[in-house]
Amino acid sequence: MTRLWYMIFILLQLTWGSVQSLLGLFIFIRHAGDPHIFYRGCILTKWKYSSGLSLGLFIFTPIEAGKRGDRLIVHEYGHTFQSLIFGPLYILVIGIPSLSWARLGRYKKLRASSGLSYSHYWTEKWADRLGEAVTGMPSLGENNNRV
Repeated sequence: MTRLWYMIFILLQLTWGSVQSLLGLFIFIRHAGDPHIFYRGCILTKWKYSSGLSLGLFIFTPIEAGKRGDRLIVHEYGHTFQSLIFGPLYILVIGIPSLSWARLGRYKKLRASSGLSYSHYWTEKWADRLGEAVTGMPSLGENNNRV
């Protein structure tokens, strides 16, 4: 992607995606001591937690190397495009359902008992597809996440 696209992407995340970017900024500041890189228009922070998070301009992923770590970055980058699509509604339409699917015990049990992948849920499957389409790299995907 070009610099012009990154500038447009950043501008849109700071305006249309300002709610989630502001929340992401607070988490970024809290993790100021963690490693950060610029990733395709976003600020990618590697943190000690085992899960990923995407809030507007900010992506947070575990400090893990290898295929799964790279695929999680692509997945979280897909969420940044959901942020561009939904703007101020992102937290309600994508964030809360996604966080519920990831954290609530009933969904963890459902995934375990049914053999469902994390990417089975619509918000996650869509983030995988968007991330893959934009980066040209594999995401978690229902068939890819058992790395």
